[in-house]
Amino acid sequence: MPADMRILEIKTTSLRVDQSALNGESDPASKYTAVIDDPDAKITENILYSATLVATGTAIGVVFATGD
Repeated sequence: MPADMRILEIKTTSLRVDQSALNGESDPASKYTAVIDDPDAKITENILYSATLVATGTAIGVVFATGD
């Protein structure tokens, strides 16, 4: 991902993202379109973050932040 993006629609059966650059976990994380109401959530399930890699799936989203 070149930017931070809110997932609006998942076009495939599932969307899994390698977030190891952010959290060190080796298994790709499942992503969803549901709104997360937890203000304390650090890495949410409905956001794709810059520096992460999509392992499987396709989605449509809106970019809300980019790097310098």
